[in-house]
Amino acid sequence: QDRAAQSTQQTQQTSDTINIYAGTNENAELSNFAKRPFVSEINGGITFNTVEGAFQAAKLIASPSYFNEEGLPTKEGEKLVADLSKATGAQAKSIGRRIKGLDVTRWDNLSEGIMKDLIKQSFEQNPQALAKLLATGNATLTHTQDKTKYRELFPKILMEVRQELSGSQQEQQTNEVEYPVDTNPAAIQDVNEVLNSESAI
Repeated sequence: QDRAAQSTQQTQQTSDTINIYAGTNENAELSNFAKRPFVSEINGGITFNTVEGAFQAAKLIASPSYFNEEGLPTKEGEKLVADLSKATGAQAKSIGRRIKGLDVTRWDNLSEGIMKDLIKQSFEQNPQALAKLLATGNATLTHTQDKTKYRELFPKILMEVRQELSGSQQEQQTNEVEYPVDTNPAAIQDVNEVLNSESAI
């Protein structure tokens, strides 16, 4: 009976559905609104408090009005990115709605890849958050309250990142080899003699 119960529990752990939505505080630590400071490569190495902030800042790639003729960000563009770097998730989303001149078609073509890169970087740089993501195991992640394309896209990306980072963590653990320490006095003396000899490099 105990074995049957254990088997049922294991099945539940691998087939559960876990919903992630900051607005209702459902597993909010895994959402893009969570405070998970990280350096965003796509945003020029700037540190953002949230993935949402970095994601909204990346919209400037498809918003030419925030750059001068030399391709450098204007003061308005710099301030926007600075504000987004410090913003909470909700604040970042609100700021993002006010970005001017967004080339929607270009952004739609870029946004999925950008979001995945940002989510992956944020978990790579925050081991405790990564541990929480990996603890979801094989569960199906959802984002049911969202009414946009991210209802399906966000959990899809998050599960891809989970799989990729799970594999890299296992590889890292495999590569961490512990070498035995020989505490035998005779062995220590032999090593010292070699180190003190003229042939030692």
